[in-house]
Amino acid sequence: MNHLAHVVCFGCLGLLCLAASASAGGTDIDGAELADRLCARCHDTRGPGPSPVAEAPPFQTVATRWPPDFLAEALAEGITVRHAEDTIMPPIELHPDEISALISYLEDLTAPVVD
Repeated sequence: MNHLAHVVCFGCLGLLCLAASASAGGTDIDGAELADRLCARCHDTRGPGPSPVAEAPPFQTVATRWPPDFLAEALAEGITVRHAEDTIMPPIELHPDEISALISYLEDLTAPVVD
């Protein structure tokens, strides 16, 4: 996967989390629900894939490929990406609670299952 695809992934996550901030109303944010509601248009948010958009990696791939600290920093700084030639993601800005919820969910995707 090339650098552009990595940036696309971060942009999708960030932009869609930003949209959730308007409806969060200061309440606790559920990272799984946030991902499903806002990111599932492009990413497979629950399983190993494939994603609805081929260039958008499944969240399980994101969770195993990039360290949470790296993802959190990228989401906090705001991201501008290009999905494909005709789809450009706008600049974004995330709140810490949105970032934390999404990162926690991504970490849960790769946590070992305990019986």
